[in-house]
Amino acid sequence: TDDGTALTIENMHSILADEFEKEAYGSVLSRNFFGVGDDFFSKETSTPSWALVSKEVIPFSRGKSYLRQIEQVVGYLKNAVFKDVVMPHEYQDAIVDFEQKKSKIQALMDINWRKACKMLTELSITTLTRHSPCECIYDILMYFINNKERLLEETRTWTSGCDSGDFLVNLGWFDTRGVDCFGWLPEEKDISVGVSFSRKQ
Repeated sequence: TDDGTALTIENMHSILADEFEKEAYGSVLSRNFFGVGDDFFSKETSTPSWALVSKEVIPFSRGKSYLRQIEQVVGYLKNAVFKDVVMPHEYQDAIVDFEQKKSKIQALMDINWRKACKMLTELSITTLTRHSPCECIYDILMYFINNKERLLEETRTWTSGCDSGDFLVNLGWFDTRGVDCFGWLPEEKDISVGVSFSRKQ
């Protein structure tokens, strides 16, 4: 922030809460926001970089487990983002890495889901194409402040982050009640939850 304070989700809420109330925008974060006080809420900040971000979740990514969503991301990279152009090596390498580890991660789902979550969030394809929780909140709130348009109003996106209990963090449903947050197991799925694509550079 201007005074050098780390721009966490907690601080973004503090900075914008009065403006949201004054302008009758509703709440910044929902009353039942999952993970208040967790590291991803009070300590995590964005990585300095630029990113191309989709306004909605990518096609066919909703209603799938975290692993199956990654498969949809890979297809989106091949058939949309880099269609008819050479895919950068870092994305090619990330896809190969995912394909090599996919079966091991799937096998872990039933015997050690925490380790599976760790592997999922540490995949290069995950860090290259998904928001962190802090980045997701930043994009949602800044887009609203500048355009008065709510992103992820009827959907949620699974992020690259975990909470302190190792549950995968998903965010969205940004209506007047504020951005909502949940922590899920990697095999959970819901038709409202997809992937908001964030291509980092």
